[in-house]
Amino acid sequence: MFTPGASFAEYAVAWQHTTFHLPQHVSFAEAATLPLAGMTAAVGLYRYLGLPEPWSSAKPKDDEKRPILVYGAASAVGAFAIQLAALSDLHPIIGIAGRGVVFAEGLIDKSKGDAVIDYRRGDEAVVAGIKDALKTAGCEDIPLRYCFDAISEAGSHEINAAVLDSERGSSKATHVLPVGRFATKGFTYPEGIESSLMMVGDVHGPAKDFGYIWFRYFSRLLEDGKLKTHPYEEKPGGLGGIAAALSDLKEGKASAVKYVFDIGKTEGVERT
Repeated sequence: MFTPGASFAEYAVAWQHTTFHLPQHVSFAEAATLPLAGMTAAVGLYRYLGLPEPWSSAKPKDDEKRPILVYGAASAVGAFAIQLAALSDLHPIIGIAGRGVVFAEGLIDKSKGDAVIDYRRGDEAVVAGIKDALKTAGCEDIPLRYCFDAISEAGSHEINAAVLDSERGSSKATHVLPVGRFATKGFTYPEGIESSLMMVGDVHGPAKDFGYIWFRYFSRLLEDGKLKTHPYEEKPGGLGGIAAALSDLKEGKASAVKYVFDIGKTEGVERT
């Protein structure tokens, strides 16, 4: 039976252009961490920030620096953004993370000036850390013009505004949540910084071709070992494990991990 809009089902029907083949070495549980988060990262980087794709001749040369800030580096969306930015030769990558700092550091290349800043040090220390990291990477005279904000709340906007170049214009910050609803009341980006809301749903409409290309590119990157799925934890009991997972999220126990549920293992489920 096909039920439009259903999600709590072992199998689902999706538009063909939003699907892709999995290499044999990638399990369905691993793969479950990729499509939504990975495509959100791709949409944000390449559709909203307008950065060059990994195959583009416009991507930076070996000695060219094009810094980018990734806020929420240990989240699934942020981690995929870092991986894709690295494939596009965008460096230095400055990531912001908390308990997932160690995980995020495993995604960057410090030899290219990449760094991860711990947001738990406080806003002033984070801003100073970003500026120090850019200086260490040799970007004193290279403006920071790109921000990928995978958190978009809890003061991230103020930090973005403090480090992005606004005097020379053309800087961009893209967010997973609407600025007007989740920024501090009264906050607005200064002139010279363009703000956007990355909409992964674009791949079902105005960016259908974008989605078609990128989902298939994911398959190739996985096959070639150039893209890693996100760390995950499969909760026992299928749908019965959702309550425990939500509790972990509420209590802040989840860090650098995606929770996965095997619906077929739900108690009382009967196959039809």
